[in-house]
Amino acid sequence: MTTPTGVEQETLVSGNYLVKPSDNSLHQAYTFYAKVTAAGGSSEFFGPYVLNMGCNSAYVTYADNSGFVTSVAKSVGASLTSAYTLQQPTSTQSYCTPQSTEIVQTDGSAWSGDAKLTGTGSQPYTVFNLVSTTSPETINFKLKTTFPGSFTHTSA
Repeated sequence: MTTPTGVEQETLVSGNYLVKPSDNSLHQAYTFYAKVTAAGGSSEFFGPYVLNMGCNSAYVTYADNSGFVTSVAKSVGASLTSAYTLQQPTSTQSYCTPQSTEIVQTDGSAWSGDAKLTGTGSQPYTVFNLVSTTSPETINFKLKTTFPGSFTHTSA
């Protein structure tokens, strides 16, 4: 086997070759080929084979939770506490869980201007408080959730 960067030299275990990354905390894909040489000296390459590790976007997809709420109405003077509760996005791999959540502009860029909602508790936020309900206003925003490996999902 030709060993790619980031993959340890293969080891023979119970008649099978074991391929593993040199750092298994990375979230990425490793592509490699196997070269088989026959007793007579002829050889053949097989592959490519792909070893996907962690929360890699090559095989993990993220989507808005089916319970994701896109609109909440509050009255002037309403309570500021727990104004919005987020149903975290889902992942096709159960171990790829949200690491952080932030409010972003509707185009997905970083929030600018005065804060309208603030996360409560610890990251990843699931409950947001309003900053003020003293005057009527509509707040348009999206939520950006970061998963292991710095992969992100921005709400629809």
